[in-house]
Amino acid sequence: MIEVFQTPNLDKLSPLCKSGGMFWASPSKKYLRLKVSRAFTLIELLCVMAIMGLMLVLVVPVTSALRGAGSVNDATLNIALILEQARSYAMANNTYVWVGFTDGTSNGTPRVVVSAVAGTSGLASDISSSATYRPVIKVKSFENVRIQPEVSPALAGREIADNVSDSSIGTFTQRVANTDTQFRQVIQFDPKGSARIKASQSRWIEMGLQPSQSSASANENVTAFQIAGLTGQVNVLRP
Repeated sequence: MIEVFQTPNLDKLSPLCKSGGMFWASPSKKYLRLKVSRAFTLIELLCVMAIMGLMLVLVVPVTSALRGAGSVNDATLNIALILEQARSYAMANNTYVWVGFTDGTSNGTPRVVVSAVAGTSGLASDISSSATYRPVIKVKSFENVRIQPEVSPALAGREIADNVSDSSIGTFTQRVANTDTQFRQVIQFDPKGSARIKASQSRWIEMGLQPSQSSASANENVTAFQIAGLTGQVNVLRP
């Protein structure tokens, strides 16, 4: 810190100071005096580092939760769009369309992969052979989310529906990252737009998505897809 002082008025000095060769030597009207502030001690620095470490511990989980919520929101919007596109394609082209789901990991990161194929001859049996179905969308991969096989009835607010994890309508294979991937959790849309996951018609079909950071057994932070069996219309249910 720099402090500035005004030099004394020489005219007001005692006559004794002016006599006997005594004089006031001043190179200018003002002079400067430096005052050195005390530096931080080692203990103070350690305390600051400890506080910063504590803040980091508190912030990281919140950041992870926000990232997980963002991943689920992105996956939810895109999957809902894929389901609507599949239903519209089936009705417009008078054929069957199958939307398949599978989950796993990529370089240690949980992900959900979605694909959709359409029959080439307009028959429900087209799914039985890769020669009789073709892709209708590019394979989509959603990171940091996983499929939740159980959706709380309290979230849905209705009777328990048939879950996509119990699908028995058939399976199909698509190429994902240079690997043939089989999609076993499949929703079928027929030429009338109806949806089903098994031979008998379901009133409701559902599937849940969950952030990978959430506990798989807690059924928390689950976003659910509700698909009406007869009409194929898709609703998204959030916690």
